Amino acid sequence: MPKWCSQQTAMINKLLIFSLLLISKNICAQYLKIDNGIVLSSFTNKKNLSLLNSKIPNYSFLVGADYLESKWYYLSSQIGYSGLGGKDIDIIIQNEKTSVSERRDYIHLNTTFRAYTKNSGLTFFAGVGPYCNILLGSKTFNNELYSPFYKVKPFHLGTKGEIGLTHTIDKFKIGLVGSYLLSVTPVAKSDYLSLNNNAFSLSFTAGYHIR
Repeated sequence: MPKWCSQQTAMINKLLIFSLLLISKNICAQYLKIDNGIVLSSFTNKKNLSLLNSKIPNYSFLVGADYLESKWYYLSSQIGYSGLGGKDIDIIIQNEKTSVSERRDYIHLNTTFRAYTKNSGLTFFAGVGPYCNILLGSKTFNNELYSPFYKVKPFHLGTKGEIGLTHTIDKFKIGLVGSYLLSVTPVAKSDYLSLNNNAFSLSFTAGYHIR
């Protein structure tokens, strides 16, 4: 397991317990679920400058619920941990080429509206909705190339689009979910330039029918 992933184990366990209690108490859920996956992310800017714009892998662990299911749609809400970042390739420092990366950890919350269709136990769905990332840790970039100029925002907002496939077996539901996350407000900012973040994720989802 990568070092940046293993360091989050204790935090994720605490977050899982808290989230399940919160969801079961406040949402009349039809499915409780856990999503576990990989996120590929990079930074973008309006001037299309090459600043941390190569993708790096991160980990995502979310718990949530599917609820208010109708004939052709339902709502899905999640809370959990997600990492975001980006890297520069072949930066020249002291006449040597090197790679520079920045990564930050977040508490991630989202709610999506999912339209779906069922066929012989298989459910195909597509969803869209808002998300919020709340920063865990330092607001300062690690590398000296960026730390004097950029500050990481304590939280940022974005939109999430997703498609997925699940299979229902008795009260259990398993499947795969692919998502695209686009930050709407800046993830980091200097006096002259704002950095947003685009991310792709692929997650394995497992749910249990409680109603």
